[in-house]
Amino acid sequence: MKKVALLTVTMFLLVASMNAQSKKNELDLGVGVWSSNQIVGTLSDVIVSGLTGLKMENKSYIGAWHLGYKYSTSDRFALGPVLAFDRGTSDVNSGKFTSNFYTLAVEGDYKYVNSDKFKLYSLAGVGATMLNQTYKPDAGDNKSQSKTFFNGQITPIGIKYGSSAGVFAELGFGYKGILCVGVFCRF
Repeated sequence: MKKVALLTVTMFLLVASMNAQSKKNELDLGVGVWSSNQIVGTLSDVIVSGLTGLKMENKSYIGAWHLGYKYSTSDRFALGPVLAFDRGTSDVNSGKFTSNFYTLAVEGDYKYVNSDKFKLYSLAGVGATMLNQTYKPDAGDNKSQSKTFFNGQITPIGIKYGSSAGVFAELGFGYKGILCVGVFCRF
């Protein structure tokens, strides 16, 4: 994970430095709640508990964190990569179950309102999520499995406030969550 994060941050910085003269670059850092990963994970826990009798308690998620870079190709459209991470944990009958979700996607956004300090926009993203699940029993060996699957983000409404730095809020569905808030900077 550290290598992937370091490689992603390096990629963002290289792309940003190549385009730094244009003032069309943007970095954003945000956290979302009720991501598609969280919703599917919770539903699958309910099904597994019903079928196997495993009792899952103390289910918690850290939130769907993301780091994104976008390059504005025009006054209204921007495109770029995003890296998202989410983790869910729960206690089971005799141990702990952890699910880590790593998503790498490409997003595009379209600005309906594009004033100096206020932006109203929609975005869509598509990518892949790697799920790494680990069961750590109270006694015995750990068991883990990994899966990769398609994931996406549809955000019909997002707002940003600030010129060279500011805050944002988005309503949508996907790897970033139904509600996502964060900070951004433009350069």
